[in-house]
Amino acid sequence: MRWLIVIFLFVSVASLKAQVNLVPNGDFETNSSCPNNEAQLYLATPWISTSDNDINLSSTPDYFNQCATSAFCDVPLNLHSFQLAHSGDGYSGIVLFDVHATTREYIEVPLTSTLLANTSYYFEMYVNLSNLSSYTTDAIGVYFSDTVVTGITGNNPLPFIPQLNNAIGNFIDTLSWILISGNYTATGGENVLIIGNFNNDINTTIIEEPSGQYGASYCFIDDVSVIALQTPLCIDTNYIPTILTSENLVLCGVDTVWMIAENGYDQYLWSNGETTRNLEATSAGDYFVDALIDTCWFRSDTIHVDAATPVADFTVTFDDFVATFTNLSTDAVTWLWNFGDPNETIADSSTQENPVWTYTMVADVPVTACLFAYYDLYCYDIYCEEIISGSISANSLSLLNIYPNPATTSITIEFPASSTFKNAELSILTITGQVVNQTSIQNLQTTIDVAGYSKGLYLFNVQTGDEVVVKKVIVK
Repeated sequence: MRWLIVIFLFVSVASLKAQVNLVPNGDFETNSSCPNNEAQLYLATPWISTSDNDINLSSTPDYFNQCATSAFCDVPLNLHSFQLAHSGDGYSGIVLFDVHATTREYIEVPLTSTLLANTSYYFEMYVNLSNLSSYTTDAIGVYFSDTVVTGITGNNPLPFIPQLNNAIGNFIDTLSWILISGNYTATGGENVLIIGNFNNDINTTIIEEPSGQYGASYCFIDDVSVIALQTPLCIDTNYIPTILTSENLVLCGVDTVWMIAENGYDQYLWSNGETTRNLEATSAGDYFVDALIDTCWFRSDTIHVDAATPVADFTVTFDDFVATFTNLSTDAVTWLWNFGDPNETIADSSTQENPVWTYTMVADVPVTACLFAYYDLYCYDIYCEEIISGSISANSLSLLNIYPNPATTSITIEFPASSTFKNAELSILTITGQVVNQTSIQNLQTTIDVAGYSKGLYLFNVQTGDEVVVKKVIVK
């Protein structure tokens, strides 16, 4: 049975790849002449820019090829990066985001044939972030148009809603080419493909790249293809495939979401290009599957997958026995507090974001208060802290502040200005318990460099004397 499965998958993928690519020169290998400067996408015929290509007035996509006569546009070393092509010798490049001013660049190409109504098409391209980019982003999409868009002046986002978008959280990488793919069911008449960031700046998610040298996100693009599936989608509710999913459709921390298409179909093609019956979703977004019976494809309903990493955290201050809790949790939408009041005859809990609680206990008796921070029922985090009512010492670690959280390059550990502590010991651990850093803290404010840390959740363990506090920090 194992050999049969392997052969079946090979044939499925091979049959998909063997079909005709409707994107001419999708690998950017053909050119009317070799590039010798920036803003020469038009040399990779028939690719063009949606703008008037005036470098002083509008966006100017670039063309890179190994045959270039200038170092500005050579491959692999050019003005923006050292990057080999995904295949062959050439690729294109566009600006997705600029921190200094709203800037978008788009590449455009006429398809070799007009798309047919109710026909499903598979799209894919490979993208890579230039080494000099100060930011990466997941904001890049594809718009299928029924007319050529040219002569646009200025650098603002085009006023179109792309039919296909990169998955949320699939940030473009400087090290490797990232696949962006999906299925599109045509309305009919589309004959032009436009690629770029159609979001405004507010809706463009960015992450800082510490090694970047200019304040933009510049993206290379290669191997663009649009392939028609064997037949149009068929409309028959009796054959629509169902999808069995994990009970929780949220990527919580490092979890994955499994989806299993209904059995009994000849072939499967997921919206992200996978051709197996089972799909392991590792990024947020919308997923569906096309399933083949004989010569007819049927499409499932869409399954939406979210991503979240809730981190519970709080501080507390006292006025005699009245405790004011300040919620510092991130990526959570609901909360559940347990104040640890020793009086068992009262319900010592709350769902408020920043509750106030009056304790019914003797002063200076420690209790443990806990906060549950929920993104949803299955995705949550817990933080507990031992506190003492009546008064709170200026040296208490409950007043410790660690920020920013999430962080990208550095994290600041700050004690209150009134603190008189001598020193503290800091241990930083991964969520699996591996120690990545140990150091002494001797100042009220200390900055820790985390630029070289892998992305994920870390535990910051701070100890002064007999008091210990553990803070959870996300590094992006």
